[in-house]
Amino acid sequence: RGHGIHVEGAAAAASLVSKFAAPEEVVELPGHCYACGAACDTRMFTTAIPHFKDVIIMSNACDSCGYRDSEVKPGGGFSDLARRITLQVSEAEDLRRDVIKSDTADIYIPELDLQMSTGSLGGLITTVEGLLTSVQESFKRMHSFHLGDSAVPDHKRKYSDFFTRLNAFANLEEPWTLVISDPLANSFVAPLTADMADDSRLSVEDFERSPSDDEEYGIDHLKLHEDPGQKAERQEEAAAERRELETGHQQWGKKDDAAAAAAGDDAPDQQ
Repeated sequence: RGHGIHVEGAAAAASLVSKFAAPEEVVELPGHCYACGAACDTRMFTTAIPHFKDVIIMSNACDSCGYRDSEVKPGGGFSDLARRITLQVSEAEDLRRDVIKSDTADIYIPELDLQMSTGSLGGLITTVEGLLTSVQESFKRMHSFHLGDSAVPDHKRKYSDFFTRLNAFANLEEPWTLVISDPLANSFVAPLTADMADDSRLSVEDFERSPSDDEEYGIDHLKLHEDPGQKAERQEEAAAERRELETGHQQWGKKDDAAAAAAGDDAPDQQ
């Protein structure tokens, strides 16, 4: 039903929960901490994100060691089409937009000719600014050799210029473009308007998935085994998602009374 998306810190998890969940909707399941093995409940609920789809949010926080982990799984069946999201980032409010980036999505920033392929950052729930920070941290981890005192001067200068440009984007010293392409259409950038069509800096394009993507994600196998009724139901779900995407009327984030319901109390994060 979808790949897992890890929430970037408890604050992001609490923010997402407060927008869409009421405390009575949360289900608690007994389990154990992934870090220390102590008894630890997993909180889980299903909710609909406006302009996107139903998602399943799971979160646990260990009282013994402080470890906490959150994950989001897209609900429903697989999409018939791939999706490309393009955001023109030019205002401070663009940096604060919520982002769901699935682990099947590519990130492309054309101003830097930068492309991070599927799996580079894993799945994340964050903001546009947080995503930019994750890109920067990922590059520093992968290319630390080119940044140290022993680095080749020319390489060090190029990487320094690259990070200077990323910082300029984060500080909105110049406009830039974020493109997220997802073959399974499990990624999302929040609009700033009730009707996504009125958001002039955000565009969403659905397009045909490549045969190689169908094969890689096992969609050919699923299509082979679905009966006509299942196919019709899946196509209707996909059509409903597209209608919601084009003419959605719900405001992004109306509830604000359950920020800690699925994220637990304020134990420190240990990812």
